[in-house]
Amino acid sequence: MPHRMLLGAWLLAGCTGALGSERSESVPTERERTPAAVMPAPPRAGPADGRLAVNDGCVHCHPVIAAEWRSSQHRTAFSDPEFARAFRREPVPFCRSCHAPEANPVEAVSAAAADVGVGCVTCHVPHGSDGAVLARADTGRAEHAVRASADFVRVAGCASCHEFDFRSRHGLAMQATVSEHAQSQFADQSCGACHMRVVGEGDARHTSHLFAASRDPAMLRAAVVVHAERIDDERVRIRLAPGEVGHAFPTGDLFRRLLVEAEAYDEDGDRLAYDARALARHFVDARPSQGARVRALVRDDRVGAPALHEQGGVVDVELDLGPDADALEVRWRVIHQRVEFAAPGGEAAIAGETIVVSGALAPQENAP
Repeated sequence: MPHRMLLGAWLLAGCTGALGSERSESVPTERERTPAAVMPAPPRAGPADGRLAVNDGCVHCHPVIAAEWRSSQHRTAFSDPEFARAFRREPVPFCRSCHAPEANPVEAVSAAAADVGVGCVTCHVPHGSDGAVLARADTGRAEHAVRASADFVRVAGCASCHEFDFRSRHGLAMQATVSEHAQSQFADQSCGACHMRVVGEGDARHTSHLFAASRDPAMLRAAVVVHAERIDDERVRIRLAPGEVGHAFPTGDLFRRLLVEAEAYDEDGDRLAYDARALARHFVDARPSQGARVRALVRDDRVGAPALHEQGGVVDVELDLGPDADALEVRWRVIHQRVEFAAPGGEAAIAGETIVVSGALAPQENAP
């Protein structure tokens, strides 16, 4: 689930205590057991002093989990090159809030805050909390105050950074992963059920903090079930149905899309025919009778999109290769693409892509 990089983390027992203080060397006599808790959320102002030092304490005491986090997209939320290029085009506080939550959103991000990205404290010591470590349950073993909340590992722990509207405030979601999840076949499961699988054995058993998501090829393959067939000599049909995915696919960033393509080559290796279709949220710029220009959603043809709920989220893509393909093998692919920006003329600048599934279809038996 989201998108892209979900926040539903379990306990990182062993972080330092209250923000800005020295690490406690003794077990507190009282623990915070209030069931209500502040969920992880972007800061509204500058974070409290000392949060990065607290994060260092988490890393020091939990090396295995910290190693996973260091390899995650949470850690590179601000330093990722694709995000950096996008941020240079639109350097607004709105983006900093989620991508550099340990920095003041209205100020330049320090190197230290950029290096942490979405850190241990971002999720486990939420902004505005009292400094107790937020966890699914209080194990009674932590050397710091613990605020136990089952909501932490449910969707509530991820929602604030994975669902939000366009900044123009005209009611259109820029990211709607949480709403998509509520309409999916896995609505009764948490985000972490997919994105934070249980790993390890015995005392080392824990939920992974790699936050596997759209850059994990295995997760991409599991997200969609694909069937391809030739309709006739010139056309192919590729049917895509939701697999092990609890939201539309792809979700999150409005520039993510699936490219479904087919092509035919002759014996010399020259491509004679090609057709493709992009599955995504398709937007246009609109200008109401009064007011500034806003983004308007034309259609949403992603696999599992809410608009396709009545048909089980299934998408049928028909590609027409023309008469040149009638006696040739057709090769097809479903590709997950990270689009950097839409270029003039409708072309897309691709930042990265992964082939999700591919195959080949033999010529029709009655082809000449």
